[in-house]
Amino acid sequence: MSEEKKYVVIDTWVLAKASEKPSSEEEAFEAWKAIDVLSRIFLKCHRVVLDDEGQILKEWSRHMEGITGQWFLWMKSLENKIIWRSKEKGFEEINQDDRKFVKVAAASPHRIVITGDEDFIEEIRESKEARNHEIRVWNLDDALQML
Repeated sequence: MSEEKKYVVIDTWVLAKASEKPSSEEEAFEAWKAIDVLSRIFLKCHRVVLDDEGQILKEWSRHMEGITGQWFLWMKSLENKIIWRSKEKGFEEINQDDRKFVKVAAASPHRIVITGDEDFIEEIRESKEARNHEIRVWNLDDALQML
């Protein structure tokens, strides 16, 4: 676990998972990991990078209730926990719904996207442009190790 403060882009999948009402033990475990990732970001003073057009925040807003809404309010209340960046151009091979996360990651210091969406993870890892920009994608387990 690194002590370096990371700048991370969080896919909406993480907030959705943290706020969902699990119907199985497996779903509850995944929800708990998502909550743990958000907690570590807050408690260890990492930064969350959002696009300055508000596209990510708009998508997040569908899942800002309960613990995820409180987490965002805490993050917003502290100086420099939310960082706004213009998106990079390109990444046309990435699904249009997910592209904003990769574009913002490309404009951030550590170029990290956190998600649990296996299709999105594969898409980033297979993207030549994402590799050229050194975009890293972490699933929840990776994030828990690295944060």
